[in-house]
Amino acid sequence: MHSLVESLTEVVTWVSCFSGDLTLRKGETLSGLASRVAFDLFPQTPHFLNELLNREGVSTSAAKARKELMNSMLLSENSYRLGLSGWPAEAGLYESILRRTRHHVEKSTEVWIFECSSVRPDEFGELWKRTDAFLQCLKPKTAIEVYKYWQQPPFGIKLGLAPLLLWLYLIARREQVVFYLDGVFQPQIAPINADELLRKPGILPFVC
Repeated sequence: MHSLVESLTEVVTWVSCFSGDLTLRKGETLSGLASRVAFDLFPQTPHFLNELLNREGVSTSAAKARKELMNSMLLSENSYRLGLSGWPAEAGLYESILRRTRHHVEKSTEVWIFECSSVRPDEFGELWKRTDAFLQCLKPKTAIEVYKYWQQPPFGIKLGLAPLLLWLYLIARREQVVFYLDGVFQPQIAPINADELLRKPGILPFVC
């Protein structure tokens, strides 16, 4: 029932943007209609097999795991599995969101890095290419503006995923992205910036 309500909510939210067929087809369920409309509206939606973050709101435990993963991403980028041992919640997020999608790759023997390639022949390549273009402007953008851009067609990225994906992007593009905290230039990414992305996404502007 909960998933059906979510599906119908998405249809209501985006119906004003949809110009296709809203007729319930023979044998089609309301959930199926929602899926069809979502696919037509968001053809470039990145696919993540993770229900903890791939939603608008996340639980307290999922938010904690997301924060722990973001810290590990910055501090242990070059390590296999980010140095995570066993299967804490953040390890599950890592495997399903970062490793399965080939964003954490072994560049040389036992040296791993994050990559957000804009030439990938899939929906992720399109996401990073358009994000690069969105940020290449004179006026810095805040995390909130990036999240809103990603929520729109053709991506439809959920807010639960957005901070983690933006953190991934900032780490992978740290040589190209300039960002500020309270108007002060930040020479390098620090753990406090992850906190700001999560708690105050409107005060951390950056630009490519």
